[in-house]
Amino acid sequence: AENLLRPWVARHMRAGKDRRRSYLPGTAILHQPDVPAGGLPMSGDGALPFLLATRAQVLVGLHGLAEHRQARAFFADGLASSFEAYRFTRRNKTAGMDDRSEDGDAALPPELTWYLDHIDRAIPSDGSAVAADAVGHPKVDAVVERTAQLWAVGEKVVLFCFYVETGKALRANLSRRLRTEIATRAADMLGTDGSDEEAVFTELSRIGDRIEEPPLRGEIEQLVRDRLGVGSLTGEEQDQAVAIVRRFLRTPSFLARFVTLPAVGSLSVDLRGPIMESLERPDGSGSSMADKIARFGGSLLEMVDAERLEVLESLTTVTTGDIHDRSFDPGEVRSASDPYLPNVRLANGSVPPARRRTLMLGFNSPFFPEVLIASAVMAEGVDLHLECRHVIHHDLDWSPSTLEQRTGRLDRIASKAERISEPIVIYEPYLAGMYDEKVYRVVKDRDRWFNVVMGEQIDTSEWATERAAERVPLPASLAASLTFDLSVVGPNSGVTAEP
Repeated sequence: AENLLRPWVARHMRAGKDRRRSYLPGTAILHQPDVPAGGLPMSGDGALPFLLATRAQVLVGLHGLAEHRQARAFFADGLASSFEAYRFTRRNKTAGMDDRSEDGDAALPPELTWYLDHIDRAIPSDGSAVAADAVGHPKVDAVVERTAQLWAVGEKVVLFCFYVETGKALRANLSRRLRTEIATRAADMLGTDGSDEEAVFTELSRIGDRIEEPPLRGEIEQLVRDRLGVGSLTGEEQDQAVAIVRRFLRTPSFLARFVTLPAVGSLSVDLRGPIMESLERPDGSGSSMADKIARFGGSLLEMVDAERLEVLESLTTVTTGDIHDRSFDPGEVRSASDPYLPNVRLANGSVPPARRRTLMLGFNSPFFPEVLIASAVMAEGVDLHLECRHVIHHDLDWSPSTLEQRTGRLDRIASKAERISEPIVIYEPYLAGMYDEKVYRVVKDRDRWFNVVMGEQIDTSEWATERAAERVPLPASLAASLTFDLSVVGPNSGVTAEP
């Protein structure tokens, strides 16, 4: 259809775009060959709240049809995102989406109370531990694990979600997961007990302090200056750039991933060799820290004075140690007991614009933050492409243009993907057979037609989305595996069999 209509259609898919991107839907985020393609599976008691939500969603659609109005089950949308988003939606009778004002479940039929009460009892309570929440929700669990695996090899990741509470939950879960990863990796090299995370981080702090001691500090600074190649900058600007790199090299995050650490009790070992080797160790995309430092220096030289000053000041103020002050960014707070690593940051409507700008500049550098959890406020008008080629759409959207806007933050001229001749990797996780799969099928149906014609009025009511979801068939391999008893189907049974 696109080829036939090209003489009359002003906008169409540009050549080569399919080769610039790699889409990995559903279970592809798990990267497990033995798991069949499709949505993320649920099993056992973990499936109960989602099955109840599906039944309740049908009631919402019937209720809206009977009253001749649009009706949307925001509680099902929230549950597909996270348990935290569901609880917020139910408790506050609003969707709780960043930069949105849609009403939630205020006009739900009373018959839904039974279902929703049982969903409330089937999911972890507000006081549950962070780890329990992550394991309990299959999509949160999969997203956290994939992000942690990408981070472990030095890749930056941007995650998009609509719900404010989901963003906070992802930030807390990822902080906990990465902190455990750092402690485990470091403990193996240090020869200590990885279960005592505080002791491991104390040892990493001692090793980091040695980077500040002469003569090692001077040798590292000289190497960094050589790599930066910023001789034409002022002395103060050079000092700032070197200090930014040095601060990053001494973080537990960098030490545990890229430096061969000495065993506990042997801190007299010369660290120069391990540190210098770490600068040449490639990350998951084949780029070493030395390469990144050189690119960072080159980018500084290309900037005008005001722009360079902003970048240096922003990177100087970005936190590189654990965030203990819970008022640091009110938009990031979930509870007083949550661990917060500086590697993972949240940029939503509650975070001041100036702070979001700082986080964006840091994300576009080789330094912190390394994982950015973003909402609608970061989906348009910002660049996140210089050091990142992995995006996860944790919350899908009914509109393909919204997903395109998000992905477009990474698909830009001079992007990392373009520089290393690798595609942008786009994860679209969704839950199998649930509300999430319906959203996925609807947005893919619309995406096909949006490539041909533009300007459709998007209807997100239950009946409209149900019809659109039916237009995308099941994969042939899955359809072939579905069988039924032909003996109960026939001219006298009142049931009509269709191929």
